[in-house]
Amino acid sequence: MLSFAIVRACLALLGCGIAAWQDAKTSFIDDKILYGMVAAGVLLDVLTFDVPFITQTAVLLGAVALFGLVCWKAGQFGSGDVLLFLGIAALLPVNPVLFSQFSPPEYLLVLPFILSVFVAASFYATMFTAFDYAAMLFRKRSPSLRSWRLYALAAACAAFAAGVIVFGLGPLQSAALLAFGFCAFFLLLFKQQISDELLIKRVPLLAVEDEDVLALERMPKSLHFGKLATKDVIAKMRKAGAEHVFVYKKLPRFGPFVLAALVTCLLVGDMLLFLVFH
Repeated sequence: MLSFAIVRACLALLGCGIAAWQDAKTSFIDDKILYGMVAAGVLLDVLTFDVPFITQTAVLLGAVALFGLVCWKAGQFGSGDVLLFLGIAALLPVNPVLFSQFSPPEYLLVLPFILSVFVAASFYATMFTAFDYAAMLFRKRSPSLRSWRLYALAAACAAFAAGVIVFGLGPLQSAALLAFGFCAFFLLLFKQQISDELLIKRVPLLAVEDEDVLALERMPKSLHFGKLATKDVIAKMRKAGAEHVFVYKKLPRFGPFVLAALVTCLLVGDMLLFLVFH
């Protein structure tokens, strides 16, 4: 079942690397790369001739596709992100454990590998996005940085630091917990300011790009046809007489975070378990 482990990992890294580069440059990923990853993964799965393994993988891919569809409809992911996760899940349905000297005990690696990648990607995305938006607010000299939110953020950091001391966590665990806690709490506290000052833009309907995320909270209910600007939604909005709409711009591009997460999980097995054991 694991005879293709190296091939699978190399194909996943190659496809994810190309996808991350395209996503960072253009915010779009070539469907041929994504479908190629899925097709290659399915082929390698079938070539194991292991019926229980193939059945379990099919169930996993169905769950990933369903979860991705829900997130896509909610505007949390683009279709390219969903297909990228599906491709990784097809190529690496189980943890390949390529570097056992860095990985936690193999009996603990019970979760699907794609879940480990998703958690690590979310961790990286949260940290990078928080620092990026904080820098943008600072450059704009946003009044929110001089409000009660800054004191609340400092209090939260102090609470996290106290928790680290009380539980006696190691240096790596402490740094990861403090960094993630700070970034997550910053995004929570400044969510409205980030949206209002940095993300939401009023644009002509003709300038809306495929799969732009619509800021429905800024638009009349007569234009609430969906969170995602698909061709069908844009057609309905045009028919309703809309000329300008509000969309979220400068949203983080998830592809590079997925690549970083994939590399991390290939090296250490599972990022969270690695932090626990180090």
